[in-house]
Amino acid sequence: MSGVPILRTSRLVLRPWVDADVDAWAALNADPRVMEFFPSTYDRARSERTAAAMRDGLVRDGYGWWVVEIIGGAAFAGVVALADVPFEAPFTPAFEIGWRFAFDHWGRGYATEGARAALDFAFDELGREEVVAMTARANVRSQRVMRGSVCATIRATSSTIRNSRQVIRCNGTSCTALAAGSAKTSTLRPCSRVVARPCTTVSTANAASAWLRRFA
Repeated sequence: MSGVPILRTSRLVLRPWVDADVDAWAALNADPRVMEFFPSTYDRARSERTAAAMRDGLVRDGYGWWVVEIIGGAAFAGVVALADVPFEAPFTPAFEIGWRFAFDHWGRGYATEGARAALDFAFDELGREEVVAMTARANVRSQRVMRGSVCATIRATSSTIRNSRQVIRCNGTSCTALAAGSAKTSTLRPCSRVVARPCTTVSTANAASAWLRRFA
């Protein structure tokens, strides 16, 4: 655990996994409200497998799926992730940011706050030049988060992911949206800056992407 970076914000700690997190992770994945844009909820065995893989990956790589703890509150509110996108699409190879939070912690800005910390880490510590964020086109809640904290409302769709995804790319200075069915991009408005951070682009991975299947 000592080698895993711990990220902190005013309200949150993004930290490594511990054994006690598995029960909360399993409950989150069994909640149909949280898993609305996945093909199905997870059973206990799948949650245990994914937790073990995420825990090992975070230790191995120094980034991945952090547990989000609320300072003075819930020990496990959800997860925030940085990961390479493992499928081919017009926007790959790419590095993705995403999150998943328990229903009781929705609507409080935790996803935005945690993802900003992870995005800062991707640019400042990992030296990434670009981060990709994706969300389900039908996931209106995530789109509300993006309108408040992402460079622009995302309208483009990858042909590989068909109509289930919208994609935005950010390099810390400006953002581009992927044109439907091609590698063509269109420039969106520049990234806003918060406390001189590189960018405030955040999005969600709540749409059953192929890179989650590695843990199935």
